[in-house]
Amino acid sequence: MKEQFKKRLILLANVRATQLNFTFTPFASDDLKTLVNNGVDRMSQFELKDESKKALAELNLFRLVEAMAGEARKRNINETLDYKSFSDARMSLCPLWPFC
Repeated sequence: MKEQFKKRLILLANVRATQLNFTFTPFASDDLKTLVNNGVDRMSQFELKDESKKALAELNLFRLVEAMAGEARKRNINETLDYKSFSDARMSLCPLWPFC
């Protein structure tokens, strides 16, 4: 169940980035995967079965990707989401359940 949800979140993050006309750099993609893996691993079995908790995790991941896009645009980057946009967005949003 956990692994399936992790894959879903990564897929959704990539879809949202594409909708915003961005792609993840390899470093940002690796960091995002680590963040998702750690966040889902922190979720209890109850939370993983609770559709509202899963929806909240998805919404919060969308918030992170959107913040990454905003951080990239501040630096006039309009194609890729890099490590700096990831770390700046994370710092501005955390604590962000279940990721940080």
